Amino acid sequence: PALQRDRAGVERAELALNLARKDGSIDYTVGAGWATMGSMGSMYQAKVDFNVPLFTRSRQRAAVAQQLSETERARRSYQATGNQVLFQIKDDWLQSATAWRLMRLYSTTLLPQATLTLEASMNAYENGQTDLMNVLTNMMAVLDAEMAYHEEEMNHHLALLRLEEATGVQVLADDTPAGQSGRTGVGR
Repeated sequence: PALQRDRAGVERAELALNLARKDGSIDYTVGAGWATMGSMGSMYQAKVDFNVPLFTRSRQRAAVAQQLSETERARRSYQATGNQVLFQIKDDWLQSATAWRLMRLYSTTLLPQATLTLEASMNAYENGQTDLMNVLTNMMAVLDAEMAYHEEEMNHHLALLRLEEATGVQVLADDTPAGQSGRTGVGR
């Protein structure tokens, strides 16, 4: 949408430039008419008007120069918006891919290891080989890993939503069931 807005601004500035260039040319008007005046009969009229801008050359040059600079400003603004949108797309793509990799790291490595450590400490606690504090610490590690996984899942989805907003292309499926990450190949 931002690019379309700036493109319309460029087109508007180009039209204004063409109008400023035509403002200094000779303007003419041609007209004709016919009227019935009762007992006088029919009357015909023809008219040609010329507007010759003799003393407006400097004003017209200034208007053209102003419109040239306005057109150039609009083009630069369009280019800057394009660069900004491209940067945003690349940044969101990289954030999505990073969050995806972190989600995989948490789900395949950190969370299983933390769960195994918790199970081992619970067995050790049941056998009297460790204290309750160690079990609670390991339980907190599991909860922290789960929280970090879900936070990265949220970051992944937010980055994909920003990509959808910037590109207008649907990245996430609308029918994704709750609890699934809606992975569509990003970061693979």
